[in-house]
Amino acid sequence: MNWRREKFNVYGNYSVNRNNFWQNINQVNVLQIPAGEITLANHANGVNVKTQIRNSMRAGMDYFINSNNIFGVIVNAYHSPNETSSLIGRTDITPDYNGVKYSTADNLQTTGRNGIQVNMNYQSTFAKKAGQQLNLDMDYARFNSYSFQENANRYFASEGVMIGSAEQFSNTNPQAIDVYSAKIDYTQQPLWKDARLETGAKFSQTITDNDLKYAEVIGNVWQEDPGKSNRFVYTEQISAAYINVSQRLGKFNLQGGLRGEYTSSKGEQKTTGEVNDTSYFNLFPTFFVNYQPSQKYTFGLSYSRRLSRPSYYHLNPFEVTIDAYSYTKGNPNLTPAYTHNLQLSHTFAQSLMTRIGYSHTVDMIMLTPVEDVATNRTGLVQTNFGKSKQYYGMANYRRQIVKIWMANMTVQGGYAVSTSNEVSGEFVNKGGMLYIQLNNNITITPTLSAEVTGWYQSTARIAHYVMQPRGNFSVGLRQTLLKNKMTLSFTVNDIFYTSKERVSVKYENVNYSLNIDNDSRYANLTLRYNFGSTTVRAARNKQTGIEDETSRAGGR
Repeated sequence: MNWRREKFNVYGNYSVNRNNFWQNINQVNVLQIPAGEITLANHANGVNVKTQIRNSMRAGMDYFINSNNIFGVIVNAYHSPNETSSLIGRTDITPDYNGVKYSTADNLQTTGRNGIQVNMNYQSTFAKKAGQQLNLDMDYARFNSYSFQENANRYFASEGVMIGSAEQFSNTNPQAIDVYSAKIDYTQQPLWKDARLETGAKFSQTITDNDLKYAEVIGNVWQEDPGKSNRFVYTEQISAAYINVSQRLGKFNLQGGLRGEYTSSKGEQKTTGEVNDTSYFNLFPTFFVNYQPSQKYTFGLSYSRRLSRPSYYHLNPFEVTIDAYSYTKGNPNLTPAYTHNLQLSHTFAQSLMTRIGYSHTVDMIMLTPVEDVATNRTGLVQTNFGKSKQYYGMANYRRQIVKIWMANMTVQGGYAVSTSNEVSGEFVNKGGMLYIQLNNNITITPTLSAEVTGWYQSTARIAHYVMQPRGNFSVGLRQTLLKNKMTLSFTVNDIFYTSKERVSVKYENVNYSLNIDNDSRYANLTLRYNFGSTTVRAARNKQTGIEDETSRAGGR
């Protein structure tokens, strides 16, 4: 909803989302042990026990002080009450190992999340010097999450013959994240003839606090295990400044920029006393040039260097057990991934777009299978992978086939080479990839239209992984009613159920494969109704100053 008066604009929205899920997981892990080779074949079924309901709200107000100055406030909040999911699995062992033929695992997990972000912003357009604008943002955010997990592992010598009693343990892990940020941006256009200047600076500080409590059943009594419990506090400060200048010279558009960032971070495991303290400074240049010889043709060349930081959850060193033979774990020693990207593009008559490019990434952040030789378990651990080079090309073609049929086709191809230094020497994973997508919009009547979409992705290779081919075919109908004020849409996604995930990893002593089937095939019915005045100007599309930090707070 949006309500506007001469001096005020008040807006907001609220949504509630009820979500169920299920998934079937199949893992095969071939372990190399002193006694030889054993194969662990695991099948698990995951499902909601208690459905998750997510409440989301965004509200804001703009106060127009005068024609040149605006003060605004934005509040974003969400609340997800505790959701409970169950993962029940069985692992068959070939040949029998230590007298165990198979094991079962019951994993019950309860999670809940809530968060709030408050942004205060000020925008000033200089009255005496046209084309100058100053933006100030002050932000604070608080994110809380709660996770409780209870496991029971049972071991069997043969079908139905259990060895000993169940192995029961649990962990509780609440997490709190506080983010503070201040940002200033300045724009001047024209800087000189046909030139534009953008510059600014930002400071942010993030504090995350994780407190893991581990317990297990000893003598039919739950007891906390101080040796496996831990508290991890991570603090990060980022100071950044940038400048960007663009210039139009006849048929050329030029743009160059430079961003500098200084990062200081500290991860402290309070229980063990282990500290990871680091700081680094980086420069990130960008350059773009566009050449438009005519209205139909545009050519472009661009270069950029960027970084991707790990999510706060991925820095958490705590171990989360999946079953007797597998676990997941974060890594406080993760560093950002850095990417150089060079690209040449071309467009013709707004209907054909092509581009070719090259990217080089070092320290890519990946969830990597590792073998725990001491316990004969497979861990999925967040790591930095060596480097990846990708050569790629893309073509997009949009055409009105007949009066009622508009088609949009995208074809992408590439060749990737991933390398890393392992104990036994250099690991290399290389190969090509093809992606094709076709979107068809068909006008059946002036108020009824259909959309038919399909995509296919061939085998792809990245880091240690080989990903098998996937696809998707979806169909939708859209009906407008009440003079276009109401829209009714119906979509069926993944009709042939071909978007299943199939990946495998083979390096060093790791020989691991994972297949995941989930509820990607579904029907979706949407009813949208717009009411009220159609002449009210929309609210400002204003972003907050902590978009990057917010995205890192949710990444599990």
